[in-house]
Amino acid sequence: MTERSIKGNSRVQDYLFNAWILIPVLVYFNLINTYAQNIPMKDDYDAILGFLNKFRDAGFSEKIHLLFLQHNEHRIFASKLVYAIYYMITGAANFKSFVLIANLQLAAAFLVFTYIIKQLGIKYWNVVALIAGFCIMDHSSYENGIMAMAGMQNFGVVALFMLTLYFYSKDTKQSLIFGGIFQFLTIYASGNGMIAAFFIMLYCLLCGNKMQKITSIAILLVFAPLYFVGYSQPARAAGNTFDLGTTINFFLGMIGSHFAFGETTNTENANVVGAFFLILILALFPYSKTMFKDKKLMLLLTVLAFVGASMATTSIFRANLGTEVFYASRYLVYSHFFIAIALVVVAYRFREKQTIFWPAIGIFALIVLSAYRNNYTYGELGYERESQRMINMPYYYPGPPEKAQQIADEACKNGIYCLQDEK
Repeated sequence: MTERSIKGNSRVQDYLFNAWILIPVLVYFNLINTYAQNIPMKDDYDAILGFLNKFRDAGFSEKIHLLFLQHNEHRIFASKLVYAIYYMITGAANFKSFVLIANLQLAAAFLVFTYIIKQLGIKYWNVVALIAGFCIMDHSSYENGIMAMAGMQNFGVVALFMLTLYFYSKDTKQSLIFGGIFQFLTIYASGNGMIAAFFIMLYCLLCGNKMQKITSIAILLVFAPLYFVGYSQPARAAGNTFDLGTTINFFLGMIGSHFAFGETTNTENANVVGAFFLILILALFPYSKTMFKDKKLMLLLTVLAFVGASMATTSIFRANLGTEVFYASRYLVYSHFFIAIALVVVAYRFREKQTIFWPAIGIFALIVLSAYRNNYTYGELGYERESQRMINMPYYYPGPPEKAQQIADEACKNGIYCLQDEK
């Protein structure tokens, strides 16, 4: 047996031995599979069925145009690519399949985060990863969990960012190619994909080799400006003014919203909890003169920067609208990751002090599992409510039902999807 095959077998054994860290993933998908329906809801009509109705008979150049075409305030090329490929392979659209694919992206992001935890050299990385899994695979972001379009976009941009970071952390030619492809997809996954690509570029500038620096810079400088070619800014409500205090409160509330739900919904104190965890990370992060050259620590810092910047951007654009609150379920994925990062910062800081490490991790685990239990209840109620609306409402759609009916009827006529077959 060669040395390479021995290492390969050892790696497989290591994966099997630590497979228990996937418990949060298995529990998560069990609940998703219970409530997911092969029925569109809300933006699924326009973003998926409407798109496929046009994509079906379009010529090649028109297909490319449709893939990049703006949806609301975002370009969701990466999501549309999944819908198009699925349709071209199967000849149909299946919303339950899209929901499962969307949630698999969240699982992929968690696996890359586990890779980062292991890279940091934490002795009991698997215990930390398990607790982080219960942070990330949390059901309070139920709208992303059960709505195909929302999950594909919001989980997708996070997964693509994490995968890009993973490939750029490697030094092979194949990883460089994949890193470049995923960075491009990240830019065109959602509005904050450009934020993700920017921090990926910074990571490569600080820690990457020459080709990684050139590739990451070139992709950002070429494709980020192209994002705005033909871009149409959606109309905003008149009379809203920017208020710094409201924005900061919104930002802190987003961080703390991981703990704001469950059997006792308490959103009022989410900003206080958010401030605590922000201070915790700032106080315990392992600052040093060489930290920006520490390739492994920079992986964690890059994820933190992306998550924090995504919440800050959301706060700036949403806090003063008067129509949105920090705890909209589609935003909670960033809170989940922020708390998971706080856990890793604590574990890394005390990794060599076992008398502090285990009590700190134990307390963190109790807090996380308590939130997970509460959020599980809250999320399941959300899944059940949305599932019943999909089943019982003729068209679960925010606009005129006549428009949803027109889209659904056209999809059935085109052999893409028949809503009446699922009711």
